[in-house]
Amino acid sequence: MQWHEILRIGDRLHGNCRKHILEDFFAKRRTEVLKVMTIDMTFERREVLIREEEHESGRAEGKAEGISIGDFTRLASLIQKKIIKGKTLETIADELESTIDAIKPVYDAVSKYPTDTEPAKIYEEIHKSCQRDGSF
Repeated sequence: MQWHEILRIGDRLHGNCRKHILEDFFAKRRTEVLKVMTIDMTFERREVLIREEEHESGRAEGKAEGISIGDFTRLASLIQKKIIKGKTLETIADELESTIDAIKPVYDAVSKYPTDTEPAKIYEEIHKSCQRDGSF
């Protein structure tokens, strides 16, 4: 008999012994074991539901942020084009059918950068400076 065969037989005997010990344990404590298994399964299901909820929440936040960035860059792009044409804040607000108060923050942000700066880049810079200031 070779060494690996002896190990295989030993593993099989050990497995049978362990199987009988577990059978005895489960037979004696059936109700307790079922209760613990139910609690474990409930806990695991709860964890799965929490992860799914957090995932959906993250998706919703990401979507909202994407829409916000898109709105800013679109408005910034329109304002930037009008600034290049030499139009005033009042004229731009009128042409965009908006109020001065509504577009002034974006107008001020766009005015600080060279006219060839991409609106997405302007957004990134504003976002970084607000994070540093703690105002974002």
